[in-house]
Amino acid sequence: MECAPPDCYQSCSLYEVRADLKCARFVTGIVPNVQVRGIEGGSVEVFFRRWAKLETKFPEFPRLFPVNEAISNSSRLNAMERRARRLANVLSPLDKKRKVQGAQYAYHQKIFPGLSEGKSKGDFDGFYLEIYSEVAADFSLELSGASGVLMRHAVNLEKGWNRLFIDREQWPVQIPGGALLRLVNNGEETIGVVISALHLLRWKDKSVLDQLAEPVRLEHQNSDGLPQLKCVVFDLDNTLWSGVIGDDGMDGVTVRQEVVKFIHALDARGIICAVASKNEQEIALAKIEALGLTDFLLFPQIHWGPKSHSIKLIAEDMNVSLNTLAFIDDNPFERAEVQKALPMVRVYPESNVMDLLNLEDFDVPVTEQAAKRRLSYLAESKRVAQRASSAHDVDAFLRSCNMKMTLLDPREFQDRCLEMIDRTNQFNISGQKYSAVEFEERLDRGIHWCWSVKDDFGDYGIVGYLHAKLGQDVLMIEDFVMSCRVAQKRVEEALFTQLRAMFREQASHVRLRVVETSRNAAILGKLQELGSVVLDSAEYKEIELNQSLPGNDVIEWVTKS
Repeated sequence: MECAPPDCYQSCSLYEVRADLKCARFVTGIVPNVQVRGIEGGSVEVFFRRWAKLETKFPEFPRLFPVNEAISNSSRLNAMERRARRLANVLSPLDKKRKVQGAQYAYHQKIFPGLSEGKSKGDFDGFYLEIYSEVAADFSLELSGASGVLMRHAVNLEKGWNRLFIDREQWPVQIPGGALLRLVNNGEETIGVVISALHLLRWKDKSVLDQLAEPVRLEHQNSDGLPQLKCVVFDLDNTLWSGVIGDDGMDGVTVRQEVVKFIHALDARGIICAVASKNEQEIALAKIEALGLTDFLLFPQIHWGPKSHSIKLIAEDMNVSLNTLAFIDDNPFERAEVQKALPMVRVYPESNVMDLLNLEDFDVPVTEQAAKRRLSYLAESKRVAQRASSAHDVDAFLRSCNMKMTLLDPREFQDRCLEMIDRTNQFNISGQKYSAVEFEERLDRGIHWCWSVKDDFGDYGIVGYLHAKLGQDVLMIEDFVMSCRVAQKRVEEALFTQLRAMFREQASHVRLRVVETSRNAAILGKLQELGSVVLDSAEYKEIELNQSLPGNDVIEWVTKS
């Protein structure tokens, strides 16, 4: 480390401020990525700036477990940590030093190492790395102690997935206490990587190394592990059209036909198009209407605020994650502003837009439902505009929309139900994905529903699926997936109220089994508002629904004709 913090913060050209005012050598921190499965489950994304290093203290002795035990122990540790944190928060007025969490950490440090099969620093057979890099890059793995660098091994990454193994013979015979192990970016440029394994390994049969599988990407994820695109946000001046409409007037700008063609191509793939423009709203919307694109460019954010703020609002209106959005703008400043404020949004210049269709990010599966997706979002865009101008409370507004819900048989809509399961993460209580064969077999067991919703503005189509099992006096919902398009519209309240009514004689309790993932906090929070936690285990939560759900009469139930 060549730094001398905090003095270097004032003089170093590489200083990048983070929330605590220290230097951020990682662009976005260490971000979990559940879409790329490694040895123990998920992976992490790290964007290394120049000289950035990922560092850990080398363990007093390696905590070596069979993989299944490692996963189980990790789940138990995480559950213990969550409980200790909650208790510490409750006791914080009396326990300002958070001794509860300190005790939990001490227990962790004392008990779990004793369960390990490793009994000394040198008791391992080698070190295994499994890393995806967006470009070819030069890293190094270093082991250092008080006397300096003890070992340095070149980690030359190729573009794509890399599997590297450093045999025990290449490590120091004796590893001193307090030694640090670090992965360092040796290059001059910022490098983004996905890390699935940085593991010390031990085995009885060395051939096990050949059996380690390549990292598995879920279907319809790009090779960077990013979720598929749901929306592309367009600038207007010198992007959709040539010229500045505020200066040149409606007749003084010329539409770029290749961009219009690109918008229609995205629409055919089920990717929504939106607008974020610094402009006068009235004249910009008039030009969009004159071009016949009003029904194609949705959720318009046309004002003089930052483009990053506009994109946030579009994501909120669509109820989607920011990492499912892309932004296209001719202005390098605007692209840089969005990239810095929202690094999870993919950013592209306006040139050669038709070539973007060949990129993996834009290669999304085309289904019958995907082709109709814009119509659902068009209706939602109108609802957003109506709600913004409405003086009524939310429930009153929803009632004025005359919302109707219809229960359907998932066997008749298998492709759509499977598509929702594959695409939906925020409103998915299990995070479970199924192949077409697995899903068809699953439909032969238990209770299955899917449902559609429509209102005066249009038809949302099929927006939810659930699978439940009827036990002794309990209806247990094990899969519940809902489209983000109907979030915050009382769909859950109406659905669960109907469920209780239908199964009142067989079960007096309706519960949901929720597996926490890194991305389903939205549905978990909603369900905790509606019910009470019955069981909180390391693997899942069981949430029992209250007897009376607010706003359960907002949506009208209709019988399928």
